[in-house]
Amino acid sequence: MLLNTAFLLLGLLSSPASAACFLVGAKWDDTQASAVGAAEYWCRKATGGQAIAGLFHSGDTKSRCSNLYEGTKMTSNRVDFKVKWGGRGDAKLDAEECLTRLKTEIMGCSHGGSKDEGEWTFTSDPNEGNCGS
Repeated sequence: MLLNTAFLLLGLLSSPASAACFLVGAKWDDTQASAVGAAEYWCRKATGGQAIAGLFHSGDTKSRCSNLYEGTKMTSNRVDFKVKWGGRGDAKLDAEECLTRLKTEIMGCSHGGSKDEGEWTFTSDPNEGNCGS
């Protein structure tokens, strides 16, 4: 029994990440490709200080919104992205890491999700309504 408890504690303490798929709310349905494209834009291509990737100060959160499309038709849904740096000091988020982490919540969770990865939290959340409405 003591050995089982030790393995359980070791497993809990050694887990570097925690993830949670949202169980309710809007679903991606046929907008996953659009959401991935939006994540790619905000992580790799956005300019003028709008990119999610880049420098974060302790406690910084960057949030971005994109309307979702099915093919070329805009839907009445959007994706809300949020990345938070919870560590001390400054940290730089690489564009590829940004995209990989946001994409995980798009492709792995039908209602979106949020995942803690070390001192970072990555959220990709589909919602009803368009950005700014």
